[in-house]
Amino acid sequence: MSTFVLIAIIILILILLILINTPLSMYKKVPINKALIVFGFGERKVIKGDGRGSSIGIPTANLEGTENLCLKEGVYSVLVDDSLLGVANYGYRPTFDGRKKVLEVHIIDFKGDIRGKKIKVEFLRFIREERKFNSPTELKKQIEEDITLTKNLLNEREPIH
Repeated sequence: MSTFVLIAIIILILILLILINTPLSMYKKVPINKALIVFGFGERKVIKGDGRGSSIGIPTANLEGTENLCLKEGVYSVLVDDSLLGVANYGYRPTFDGRKKVLEVHIIDFKGDIRGKKIKVEFLRFIREERKFNSPTELKKQIEEDITLTKNLLNEREPIH
């Protein structure tokens, strides 16, 4: 191997070691819609659900055609239509003995009727496994914690000006 190639390899290794050991706080943080999106899919139509989310004060948008996503069952922090923060559940909704997989999204601080409209969902972070709760009240409390965690995720990733 030539001396030039060896020097180039050593320089690359040194650069990698420096990057690996640099604390993340040294990097400029970028806006959430560019930095954290780990998985997204095309727009899906919002369909009528069972109304259970609304009945506990946390309305959800149930999305059409999401029964067979290649996605781990559980709860996620999501971005809706590039600007709205949300919490999504993908799975069987075991607290309510669901029988088919559904993707349902609670859009944080959103008031409005979007049934029949198409929305885009991008997954930011896996929060937790889906699980069965003893009551809808217990489920609501956990979702409120998921919402708080998701809002904190956004606050941690504000761009530096």
